[in-house]
Amino acid sequence: MDQEVLSLTKSLVAIPSTADNNAALKEVLDVALKPLQEFTIEKFSKMDCPSALIHNQKPGTKHFRVILNAHLDVVPGKKEQYTLQQDGDKLLGRGADDMKASAAVLVYLFKEIAAKVSYPLALQLVTDEEVGGFYGARYQAEEGITTDFYLTGETTELNIKNEAKGVLWLKATALGKTAHGAYPQNGDNALWKLKKYLDKLESAFPVPTELSWKTTLNLSAVSTTNGAYNKVPDYAEAKLDVRYIPSEAKTILPKLKSLLTPGVELEVVEADPFHYTDPNNKDIQALLKIAREFSDGKKSELMQGQGASDARHYSAVGVPAIEFGPIGGGLHSDEEWVSIKGLETYSKILKEFLLRAT
Repeated sequence: MDQEVLSLTKSLVAIPSTADNNAALKEVLDVALKPLQEFTIEKFSKMDCPSALIHNQKPGTKHFRVILNAHLDVVPGKKEQYTLQQDGDKLLGRGADDMKASAAVLVYLFKEIAAKVSYPLALQLVTDEEVGGFYGARYQAEEGITTDFYLTGETTELNIKNEAKGVLWLKATALGKTAHGAYPQNGDNALWKLKKYLDKLESAFPVPTELSWKTTLNLSAVSTTNGAYNKVPDYAEAKLDVRYIPSEAKTILPKLKSLLTPGVELEVVEADPFHYTDPNNKDIQALLKIAREFSDGKKSELMQGQGASDARHYSAVGVPAIEFGPIGGGLHSDEEWVSIKGLETYSKILKEFLLRAT
């Protein structure tokens, strides 16, 4: 494995760049930018969330042939996870898989390639993907940063993810009437009201027994303002995480509302678009061909995504966007890892793709 990539990966993993640690977010971005000082670096900030665009053009350039994207933020981990470990072919640590190792690959790949290609090439580094990407990738898109092809290096096992589910975050609330717990007939229990709606949701969206391309609903939290045993609660709420397939984009919210039971209201907290790019896109087909040439017998395929990524922010404005990354596993777990050999193959594939792009 390239020692510069390994060294940068170790440095990035060592920084606990979680959403609640703004100093660490700024530090991790600065560390990633150090090898790239010879290029144009344009920094962005919204809501004190830092991001950067590094490219091979003059300052102020807005449109690029290709934008490579990497996020440098991570979900929280245990203290020991912030020290990168090696076990055979695996690199283990918080962010090894998602996605500091592939970010390190993209940094050094950009450094090597950017001066060799004749077209505008950019690397987008952001620090808020794990909490939605609204102040990083989406903000840059809103500022007019666009491209013919957007590629985020999320781990995909060397497959190409050209579509992913949309996201709805919802809050269901129920109001009731408080009373003494010994006399429930004198009150109106908000929790029981809410439960009736949740029961209908569980029936309509049963937890799948296997990975499938279906809309799913996760009951994330149930809470009440009541903290006493001997009191009828007059308020209850539930948080819902819905991941919908593109074909149900227009029907999912009406369906959820049609299931509402008396006394329950539904509020949309966040609505994120699905991600879709035509599989016949020329860049997808070119990358797929190269991936199959270089991936040691592994037949790279197009795939659908259950979770969201920054690709959706560009797909939503009509830009062809994909996820394409190395081999790894243990996403957000204590055993998060990425393959060293997979990183090397990943770099070779992307290098060839960028050199062939016109």
